Amino acid sequence: MPSVKNAQRRYRIIDSLIRNKYKSYPSKDELRRACEVDLYGINSEGDISVSTIEKDIKFMKDEFDAPIKYDRNQGGYYYDDEEFSLEKIPLNEEELKALRFAAASLMSYRDFGIFKQFDLAIGKIFEEVNVKDSHEENQKIWFDRKDKKVRGQEFLQPILDAMDNELGLKMRYASQASQKVKDYTLKPHILKEFDSLWYLIAENVDRKIIQTFELGRVQSVETHVFPTGQSFVPFDAKAYFNFAYGITVPREAEAHDIQLKFTGIGAKLVEQNPLHESQKTEKVSDQESLVSFKVFITPELKAKILSYGSNVKVLNPSDLVDWHQDEIFEMQKNY
Repeated sequence: MPSVKNAQRRYRIIDSLIRNKYKSYPSKDELRRACEVDLYGINSEGDISVSTIEKDIKFMKDEFDAPIKYDRNQGGYYYDDEEFSLEKIPLNEEELKALRFAAASLMSYRDFGIFKQFDLAIGKIFEEVNVKDSHEENQKIWFDRKDKKVRGQEFLQPILDAMDNELGLKMRYASQASQKVKDYTLKPHILKEFDSLWYLIAENVDRKIIQTFELGRVQSVETHVFPTGQSFVPFDAKAYFNFAYGITVPREAEAHDIQLKFTGIGAKLVEQNPLHESQKTEKVSDQESLVSFKVFITPELKAKILSYGSNVKVLNPSDLVDWHQDEIFEMQKNY
């Protein structure tokens, strides 16, 4: 267990022992032993020193304003203020801001079917930190959810249940390209959100390939029990998406070394918000940056490049350069 968590647990144990009305004035060694047993077990010995407890008491006084006093007659510690408790310590403004942001984020998902079971809890958190409801005019935090009824959200729970129980899926799905409805037998691996849409990454059992399905195009889902021997193999999502920008992972494509030149506001934006974890940025000047990273060339990457308008120039690879030039030429035809 990390030392920070250990320290936090010791503070709570010390606090609870000092507040214990049935056994008042715990000694330094009693505090030490209680922390030791809680953290390391009853058979532990010498894992926590007296000096550690002394430092903990000093920290609690300095950081939490704990009114800890020592009674020489009783040989132990007590609170000068009987109402004090670590559980009652108010959050500071910075902590409240962070909690408000987290609560607002939760509220943006509360209408999702999968989160309905937590609706009451989310509402309580929201009220406790005084975050304004999204319908109020003076809202301070706003999440861009164009439609709270995100397509396919009703399938999140059954898909998660199948994953948890290592069950397959029988899924009816409408292809975006052909518009044809097909039936699939799948081994579900992970769910991923991208650009306010949910996707399922799963193994197509019949074709033995990994495919991506947008939940908004799913028409029906039911669990499927595979015959004995068709076990689930752990899926390495990090490796799978290592060279991905967005949701698309081409099956037979290679990752390319991408090089882009950004100017003006584009240079500042790409420095502050890297396009990929492999990104390397060479700042040529305040108004120009060279950016390189290694990814698959996907529709999402192309859309992102176009979003920078005249503030980006593709330098490499040549296929991406040709695409960008052709796209610019086609856009000019509109005017």
